[in-house]
Amino acid sequence: MSSFLLFQYLQQGDLLCVKITDHLDSGFLCKALCMDGGKRRDIHDCDIKVFCPFTQCEPLFNSLEKKFEGYHINDVLRVVVMNILESEKKIAVSMKEELISKKITPKLKMGLITSKDLPVHYL
Repeated sequence: MSSFLLFQYLQQGDLLCVKITDHLDSGFLCKALCMDGGKRRDIHDCDIKVFCPFTQCEPLFNSLEKKFEGYHINDVLRVVVMNILESEKKIAVSMKEELISKKITPKLKMGLITSKDLPVHYL
């Protein structure tokens, strides 16, 4: 799928699996790997930049001060699309379950996932 078509197809509330590529002062910079949930597409070759602000992260540990603690470069996350900036080819995402589209069932684990949690079409 081309990045142009992806931005036409992608909507707020859709699920993505992404890989962390960098830690910034305000969040994670990620690379989109695939769509998950109801819309299953392999999109790793579209070179889409994904940003997950720390305010939208779920802490891995009980530390509320450092929500990013425990997340590392190359970790894979399942996230939900919050905002789409088509002109800049950027997507803002969240780990918050309440933002997931009501069309997506069953509930999938959000945040840090393992290779076993990746959709079958991506493996």
